[in-house]
Amino acid sequence: MNSYWKRVRFKYRVSVQDENTLGEVWHAHFSLLGVLSTILLLIILTFFIMAAIIWFTPMKRYLPGYEEDVRDDILATGLRVDSLYDQLQLQNRYLLSLKQVVEGSLETDSLQTIDSAAINIDKKNLLETQHSVTDSFISLYENEHSGTLSVFDKPVATTAIPTLFRPCNGTISRGFSEQRPYVEISVAQNMNICCVLRGTIILVQQLEPERYQVLVQHEQEMLSLYQFSGKMLHQLGDLLQTGESIAIATETGTLEFGLYQKGKVLNPTDFIQF
Repeated sequence: MNSYWKRVRFKYRVSVQDENTLGEVWHAHFSLLGVLSTILLLIILTFFIMAAIIWFTPMKRYLPGYEEDVRDDILATGLRVDSLYDQLQLQNRYLLSLKQVVEGSLETDSLQTIDSAAINIDKKNLLETQHSVTDSFISLYENEHSGTLSVFDKPVATTAIPTLFRPCNGTISRGFSEQRPYVEISVAQNMNICCVLRGTIILVQQLEPERYQVLVQHEQEMLSLYQFSGKMLHQLGDLLQTGESIAIATETGTLEFGLYQKGKVLNPTDFIQF
């Protein structure tokens, strides 16, 4: 043990000589214990300097766990700002559409046929407004074709509907009825809500925070209606392909889904295998 301490405390001499004169220019004495002590002192000094820099400068804000509540507040504020921005964009598009309607610059389309689904056409009142020549023609035509044709009593046949994609993978929780002209489908959180047929989004209405009503126009004067709680993946005017996701459900709930063609309400279960 004594030999070890002697070896550690033994001092060495380091000298620097001039090559030309061989005279000593500089010299120093050190021991192994002194070198180790100096290194340890430098490490401790460096640690305290770094700790002081972190403690007395804004660098401490980058440490994990520091002011976690402030970070959560900043993140929540950022999400609220994004939500307000999206709402403002929707409001601007709504006002632009309303302006086009008032100015008459918005071209009409088959969406007008939706109104006919809510109107009960009165045959008597309709005929009373016709000209006498029209009345005579209608009476003559109905008499000649009374066995095969009735203009007002037979429902209008719908155009053949192509194969439709399922709007989601859930099961029907409430079926179609005259009082509720749509079906309710159970959806799970993060489930995709898909477009049943290629078409264009013609209506996006926010009913509540994160609850939307979407209307998609398809070929053959068809319309599909989706009402759900979720996050929109598309916006007004976007063209969707069959099976493309419209939104993602943000919570477990229901999707209200309806089908229309030429102003007539259709039962979705007649065209989609749930």
